[in-house]
Amino acid sequence: MKRILLIGTLSSCAALMLGQTLPSTVPLATSHLHRSRPDPAAGDWPSFIEGRKFHSTITHEQITEGPEWTPSAALPLTLDKAEQVARVELHKIVNDHSSWEVSEFVIRPFREGTQTWWFYVVRLRPKESSDHFELPVSFSGEPGQLWMGEALTE
Repeated sequence: MKRILLIGTLSSCAALMLGQTLPSTVPLATSHLHRSRPDPAAGDWPSFIEGRKFHSTITHEQITEGPEWTPSAALPLTLDKAEQVARVELHKIVNDHSSWEVSEFVIRPFREGTQTWWFYVVRLRPKESSDHFELPVSFSGEPGQLWMGEALTE
């Protein structure tokens, strides 16, 4: 009985150790990130990459300078293009984004008075990690701003 318990315990420890994502030997490239918090128009999207917390937001100007759209019309920016924009920004943080895949596209409204504008939030994840990257993208194809640190406060 003790032998079965010992084997079970060792197996569990081995599974936990092998299941951990090992840190990259290449440091994250973060010198391009905003050092101050941009003025958010529509929220704050946290990302977690290799144990670091990042945030992104999109400004009022980025949203309202995009083309008008209604849900019954064709999208002014294709999902493929929105993914490309997000990958360019992700590549500024991680050196190899090829193992990351899109896990979600969200089309979000931004309302001001009686007018509504729209933008994307693109979420990418590496295939075998709990890390994730979220980025708002305007309908004109402009990426939201990224920074490291604490979330925006209202």
